[in-house]
Amino acid sequence: GTQDTRPRMRYLSGYEGLKKLFEDVERVAPEEILEFMDADNLHAWIDIERVREIRKIVNYNRTKVKFLYRGNNFVPKFKHVTHRKAENVEAFRGNFWIYANRVVLLNYEQNFEIIVIDHHIFAETMRVLFLMAWSNAKPVDIPE
Repeated sequence: GTQDTRPRMRYLSGYEGLKKLFEDVERVAPEEILEFMDADNLHAWIDIERVREIRKIVNYNRTKVKFLYRGNNFVPKFKHVTHRKAENVEAFRGNFWIYANRVVLLNYEQNFEIIVIDHHIFAETMRVLFLMAWSNAKPVDIPE
């Protein structure tokens, strides 16, 4: 039979949805996660301790993170994360990740709403855009 090449999409919500997202990251075991967020807005809406607990699902010795953000960075320094700050970026109320063949859009106001798009071309396109922004962002050294 012919292979289905249409994008697969999933909708997840709440902290349970966030947990499923991190479980997917661990199952897929990507070499890298690219993440872009508005650190101010995220911090205003989420329970950071609960998110830190959920993050432990992923083996970050295997998966590295490029973390691009605007606003004030609240993420502690981890050896697996490289931080850069995007300058001259307006506030926004979302977050996106790219890993493997997945693009993830997160809305964290009120409750997490997460859309996962699994398609190599969408992931490749967003990866190119992310890396263009990354190359223009300021490297940041986060204190221990």
